[in-house]
Amino acid sequence: MATSFADFVALRKSREQLGPPGGPKLYAHPADSVVQRVLSRVGLQGSVEAVLESYLKVFYGTLIHDSVQASPRQFPELYALLTDCSERLGIAVPRLLVGPGPGGMGMNAFTFGTDQECFIFVTSLLALQMSEEELRFVIGHECGHIHNQHVTYLTLGYLLHYQLFSKFWKDPDLYKFPMFATRLPLASWQRRAEITADRAGAICARDTDAGARALIKLRLGFASLAQSIDVEAYLAQGEDLRRESLAVRGQELGYSHPLVVKRIQMLRLFARSELFYSCAGLPRPAHVDLLQRNDLERETEAFVSVL
Repeated sequence: MATSFADFVALRKSREQLGPPGGPKLYAHPADSVVQRVLSRVGLQGSVEAVLESYLKVFYGTLIHDSVQASPRQFPELYALLTDCSERLGIAVPRLLVGPGPGGMGMNAFTFGTDQECFIFVTSLLALQMSEEELRFVIGHECGHIHNQHVTYLTLGYLLHYQLFSKFWKDPDLYKFPMFATRLPLASWQRRAEITADRAGAICARDTDAGARALIKLRLGFASLAQSIDVEAYLAQGEDLRRESLAVRGQELGYSHPLVVKRIQMLRLFARSELFYSCAGLPRPAHVDLLQRNDLERETEAFVSVL
C-alpha cells in the first residue's frame, strides 16, 4: 500500500524525535543512555568488535549460513515488517534470519554480533505463532537494540557469562568472584537496555497492547496457552512480587531481562506518556493528561529497581 504524503511527513517528524545518529536516543531509559555515553568514551569498542567478529565467524558461522534470511523472495511478510521498523527508527535494514535456533530454543528472538556487523534471529516457532502486530513489536524491539548500539556489549556480556565464566563455575573459587563482580552491574544495565528496546518495539508497532501479548507468548512458549491468560490477573502477580521480601526480589539482580509482568507494566506507563506519542508520531488523545518525562522515568524505575 502506498504511503500518503501526510504519513510520510508524520514518519519523518517522529524519526527526527528519536535523536541524532551515533548517540543515545530520546526514548532510551536514562541509565541506558548514561552507560552508552561512558562506553563510547572508553574507546575499546573497535577492539572488542574485532574479537567478537572473529569468534562469531568460527562458532556461529553454521547457524548464520544454515538459516533462512528474510528477503523480498524469502519470508516477504517478515522482511516487510523489518524494513518498516528499520525505516521508522532510521537504521539500515539488518539481516533477519529464521531457523529453529541453537539447541531448538523454541519461541525466541535475539540480536547478535557487533554494532557494525550484526543479525537478528527469529525462531521459526515465533514466526509461526505471532500475529503481524506482535511480530512488528518483536522485530522493532530487536531493531531498537541496533538503533541504540547495544549489540556489541550485549553479545560480549553473553559470551563472558554464559559461554566463558559459566564453564568455570564448578571450578576453583578464583573464577567465581570475577563472574559475580561483573555480572551484577552488567545485568543492571541489560535490564534497562531491554526497557529501551521494548520502547522501540512499541514505537514501531505504535501499539503497546501488541507488545504485551507478544511478551506473554514469549514467556509461555505457545500462542494457544497465551489465549487463556487474563492479563490483569497476570499483572496482579507483579504487585504481589513487589511486596515480597528482599531475599525473593534479590534473585532478579542477576537477571538480564526484567520479569515479563514488570515489562508489561512499564510498557503501559510508556503508552500513557508524552514521549510515546512524540516518538511514534501519533496524535495526542484529547482530554487525557499524559505522563511527562520525569514522571515516566520515576515510575518506570520503581518497577525495574530490584531492591
